[in-house]
Amino acid sequence: GAPRGGAKKPIAIEAEYHVTDPKSGKLARHTSLLLVSGWWGVARHAQYLFELTAAWSWGLLAGVGTHGALPLFYAAFLTVLLVHRAIRDEEKCSLKYGAAYAKYKAMVPYKIVPYVF
Repeated sequence: GAPRGGAKKPIAIEAEYHVTDPKSGKLARHTSLLLVSGWWGVARHAQYLFELTAAWSWGLLAGVGTHGALPLFYAAFLTVLLVHRAIRDEEKCSLKYGAAYAKYKAMVPYKIVPYVF
């Protein structure tokens, strides 16, 4: 339906992909929507930015001056984990969605941090 309350209609790319049906062995066609508006129009993995912001905030608020670098271990670990995951996701989605994902990447050029990465 139409958006309510003055909200803008979401913008999405319809991406087609194929999967082998395990029972019949035939190739089945499916579609997914790749959102390019709202938070997903800012970065392809915007949810990671919020998670990393929380982790770094907790680590810094725990008192690096008092407790040394230990409170930052979780934030550093999570940063490495999520950056690696974003790179792996990009590879998987490029293979799965092909040209539609290339179009998506052109419309949403940043992975996690807008204007940086």
